[in-house]
Amino acid sequence: MPEVTESITIDVPGQTVWDFITEPENNLLVSSNLEEFEQVGEDPVGVGTRFQGIVKVAGRKLSWSNEVAVYDEPKAFHTRSVESPIDFTYDTDLEPDGDGTKVTVHQDIGSFGGFFGKLADPIVLRMYRRDVRANLEKMKELLEG
Repeated sequence: MPEVTESITIDVPGQTVWDFITEPENNLLVSSNLEEFEQVGEDPVGVGTRFQGIVKVAGRKLSWSNEVAVYDEPKAFHTRSVESPIDFTYDTDLEPDGDGTKVTVHQDIGSFGGFFGKLADPIVLRMYRRDVRANLEKMKELLEG
């Protein structure tokens, strides 16, 4: 099962990071490979909230929808795919780190299943890992302003 884990410390309080990551509009600001993203419905974000979007990975576009599985303010925001050609989880965990907040993103990807071509899958995973890291660095830049 392919997985990606990246962490970064952001020099702002955890609640500030939480408010940023749980605001749907901010996803397009920090996710370089995200082409579309929207919340489904208008209820406040919480367990059961659904999102849908289009991500571009290695030149291929993937449409997906996911659902919030864990909403533990201000510590854990986890989502799980509900419709996607590739099953995935995307977990964001926050913990105090000095005067700042350590943000850890962990994503399990069920299987590429040759989606990018069996020989290309490991290369795509490395590319995606770099994207996740760059996205965290962008969030840090925006929040530390």
